Amino acid sequence: MPGKRKHLTLQQKMEVIKMHDKGAKCVHIATEMQCGKTQIQTIIANKQKIKALWESGSNAAMKVTKVRKTANHELNEQVFEWFCNGQSKNIPITSKLIQEKAVMLSVELGLDDFSVTNGWLDRFQKRHNLSGEGALVNEETVNDWCSRLESMCEGYSLKDIFNADETGLFYRALKSFAVTSATGARIQRRG
Repeated sequence: MPGKRKHLTLQQKMEVIKMHDKGAKCVHIATEMQCGKTQIQTIIANKQKIKALWESGSNAAMKVTKVRKTANHELNEQVFEWFCNGQSKNIPITSKLIQEKAVMLSVELGLDDFSVTNGWLDRFQKRHNLSGEGALVNEETVNDWCSRLESMCEGYSLKDIFNADETGLFYRALKSFAVTSATGARIQRRG
């Protein structure tokens, strides 16, 4: 079946990129994925966009189709890139924030005839599959959390406030380990 056009899911495209990054040739990847070599080469050529889509949390099982160019294609691409960057850093992004960024970028790009409407936002979200869980955050939720966070941090010095996620828990869970740091120093912990 190699050579025949086959639609690959986002997850499969990420597998293609990983295989290529490990040194696999396009012809071997095409055989493995049961698709054409040209299709693999296209995936490799678009790997930054595919990675951005993957990191944004899009549905990994969905088929990724070509996005049709719009009248403001460059603007839409820049807004989507900004959105993906924010999502990869767990920054809450509201619909209003997307619209404000689009206005800023339209001025930078010199698009005098562009106006950010709810229709534009709706099409932008559909085009980039931003309607799923966690894609956008309710602005009231963000404001509520910000006010609660301020009261939670009262009485603490700024140097004592940090985000450790699960790292501290995993560190404590290990009985012993050894890590080599970037400087070459060996760090050990014994339970």
